[in-house]
Amino acid sequence: MLIACTNTQTSYVPAQCTPIPSTLTDPVLAPLPLDSDGKTLSYSQAILWIFPLLTTVDKANQQLKAIRQIEEERMSDE
Repeated sequence: MLIACTNTQTSYVPAQCTPIPSTLTDPVLAPLPLDSDGKTLSYSQAILWIFPLLTTVDKANQQLKAIRQIEEERMSDE
């Protein structure tokens, strides 16, 4: 004898989705050296440009890390 449930109801619950802040998706633009024409760099300009470039890369990495954390929270809430 086979017994089946025929009174099962499906109910949908709205999912709360954490929005990703626009500050995390804004482009991270590399700064130009102060005395550069934007097309060429001297060796001394390149040396002075390293720290601002590394700071920019660090900012972009922090934004990506924050986005990954938001996505992990979304996955764990499901």
